Amino acid sequence: MGPAKFSSGRGLMGVLCTAIIGKNNKPLVMHCLRSCADLKFDYLVYAALDTIEDKIAVSKRQAQPSTPSEMYFGFLYPSEDKKLYGYVTNTNIKFVVVAEDADTREQDIRLFFKRLHALYVETAMNPFFVPDQPIKSVRFLSKLNAMVKAIS
Repeated sequence: MGPAKFSSGRGLMGVLCTAIIGKNNKPLVMHCLRSCADLKFDYLVYAALDTIEDKIAVSKRQAQPSTPSEMYFGFLYPSEDKKLYGYVTNTNIKFVVVAEDADTREQDIRLFFKRLHALYVETAMNPFFVPDQPIKSVRFLSKLNAMVKAIS
């Protein structure tokens, strides 16, 4: 069973796709502002996962035992006319944002990731939530759609 994929209107800030990836690098949600049927977003998100995994490995080697690691990885890499940003929770759930290569402010992306993390935690606290399975909750998907539209 694949991740929940849905599309909404066009954004002004340039966020084209938001993905939530499980612990085993299995997509849980792919939210696209345009058509999600286009596989280019899948390729971009999976390429971003390689960069995130590398950054996780580096941060684990450099971290002091008592120092919490930074969950926001920020700008991962450019791809043609897009920028990719990453965030990882302490439970190894990964969030990826694909944005247009425009005036995307880093602080807006950081705040978006924090809100997305809070939404994910709220959803995960539901007793009917199944970890590492595609998120099909209508409430979660509508809140995610509203979040993306609010920053777009």
